[in-house]
This record gives sequence, structure tokens and C-alpha cells, in this order.
Amino acid sequence: MLTQNTHIDLAEARHGFNDGSFVGSIVDQLFLDLQDMRFWNYSVELRLLSRVQTFNIDTMKHNQSTFFSKPLGIMTRTKLQVPGWLENTVYLVQFPRPAGLPNLSPFCLKVENFLRVNNIPHQIVEVESASKGPRGQLPFIELNGCQFPDSSHIINVLTEKFHLRGDSNLTKKDKADIVAYTFLVEHSLLYTLLYFRSKGVKWMFGDQYGLKNHFTGIKKTLVPIVGPGKLGRKIKSIVNTHGIGRLGIDDVIELGKKDLLTLNALLGDKSYFFGEEPTSFDSTAFGLLTELLLTPQPDNRLIKFANDNTKLSQFLNRVKAAYWPDWPAPGVTMVVNPTLPVVSDYVNGHEIMITPL
Repeated sequence: MLTQNTHIDLAEARHGFNDGSFVGSIVDQLFLDLQDMRFWNYSVELRLLSRVQTFNIDTMKHNQSTFFSKPLGIMTRTKLQVPGWLENTVYLVQFPRPAGLPNLSPFCLKVENFLRVNNIPHQIVEVESASKGPRGQLPFIELNGCQFPDSSHIINVLTEKFHLRGDSNLTKKDKADIVAYTFLVEHSLLYTLLYFRSKGVKWMFGDQYGLKNHFTGIKKTLVPIVGPGKLGRKIKSIVNTHGIGRLGIDDVIELGKKDLLTLNALLGDKSYFFGEEPTSFDSTAFGLLTELLLTPQPDNRLIKFANDNTKLSQFLNRVKAAYWPDWPAPGVTMVVNPTLPVVSDYVNGHEIMITPL
């Protein structure tokens, strides 16, 4: 029975990394139950690993700067990052551009790649704190005055909103495979990436592949000093809670090799994972593989293995050549919102039909 203070104790819940998590689905259902029972003034406390996060649900008014939305069943309250939004323009709110690549988050890169592949009119909005999001995570999008979190949910929203053909031409087996391989990428290979980053993130605050050039003034001096330790401790906590952080690096590399070989078997001789046209999964794989294979790592054996034994690097180069003509060189930060050829009325040669939100 739901009461005014409902507690969920999850001693072994796993954290996500700037995206959805295992806990999220439970919280979603709880909020759905509260919504159905109209318990809008109740407080829901989620006790997670001895840390308490309190979600207060209050009745709010619609306007351009504050909104009341229900992405994934969660009622949220937050200010729009772009209160003067343009209709049917997607505003992707994500971490700032680093040098050497578009983003340091595989999930931010996943969504931006999907927007580019499908030629959807969009603008990038940079924020330094994930607390700006409706779930306290990045990325999220703003579309016609509403916010939508979670990279996979964002893709579903965009597919429905813009009537994208997307994965509709795939067989039932292919769609089932996408679910399974997405789990492999975002719940297995992701933790290999996080394990490597737990061994050292100083490069993420440098000037070759990091954020040093983003900061100005006193931040440019202080953040590279304080940032690596703070972020490193957070990532170590995540991988230790997951369990992979307790393994040796040789064991983690072997796990990573198995995941890469599995993805390579799916790719085969095709241009993309499910044929000659990209699907949503290609953006998922592109985001994670870019962060794993194209950024500095404490041990390069997994990168060398991928280059010598798989076609995954060719896949990354193919996507970059097709959709990222502005991909930056090491030490260069790409323009936040570059001028790219965008056909607002067509997506992949097909006329867009837009459904009002």
C-alpha cells in the first residue's frame, strides 16, 4: 500500500552513467502508481546505497520557462534551457564540447549521431552540470517546450514525433537482436569503458582530448587540478558497486574482447550492423565504441585487438565520414553548432510528417 512517505531500499542497485539505470524502471512504476492514485502532494524517498534522494511532486503551471511533463512516467519540474524555443527544433542538452571529439559521454554522442543520421533540425545546448536535467542526468532534449530524458527514450520520442522510418523495416528477430545487443553495449561494454576511466581521467581535463579549452578564467586553472580526483572517485564508486572494479585489468580486457568480437560478428561485411542503412543501434554502438577505441586509455591492448581482429574501426570511420564532416583533430574543439546541410522537410529522402506533442 502506498503511503505519504513510501520508501524503497535497494542495497544492491546498480548505477547508470549519465543515462537510465536499473533503479529508474522501479521509480518510473512508482510514480505511475502515484499518478494514477492522484497522490500529487506526497513525497517519495528512494534510499539507494545509504544515500537518500527525495522527489517532491507538486502541482505546477505550464509556461515557457517551467513545465510539467511525464517522460517515462516520471513527473518532473525544471526550467527550460531554451525558453524561446522554435517549433519542431530539437535542443540537445549535453556536456560541453571537449577537444578531439564531439563529446566525452557515449550517451550524448549516441543522441547527437542519431539526430545527424536522420537530418533532424537541432541545436546543441552545453551545460556543465547534469543537475540541469529532469532526472539529474545528461543528455536530455527539449522539444516544443517539453523535456525528455534518457537516450533510448529520446530516440523513441524522435522516431514517433518525426515519423522516422527508423527500425520499422527490420524483422522481428532483428528488433529482438537490437534489444539484446543494446544491453551488451550499455550494460557490459560500458563498464569496460568505465573501468578504464576509473584508472585515470586526467586526460579528460587536458587540451588534446579533454575540456581544458572549454573553461575560462580561474576555472581554466582550478578544474584540471580538482576535476580528475573528483570524477575519478565517482567512477571508481560506480565500477566497485557494479563489481567489475574489483577485477584485474587483464580480466577486464578479456571481457572487453568477447564483447567486441560479438559486435564484430553482428557487423560482418555489412556497412552497418543491420544492413546498408543505419538503424538506431548504429548510433548506440557508435557512441560507446568511439569513447572506447578513439580516446586515450590506460592500456591500449583492447584498442589494438579491435584494430587487428575486427572491422569496428572501419565502422567508426564510415559513420564519421558520412555524418561528421566537422570531426575535430586532437587539440581542436569543434564548433558547438556548426552550419551543416540540413533539409528540414525531408529525412533520408523521405518527407517528414510531424505529430504535434
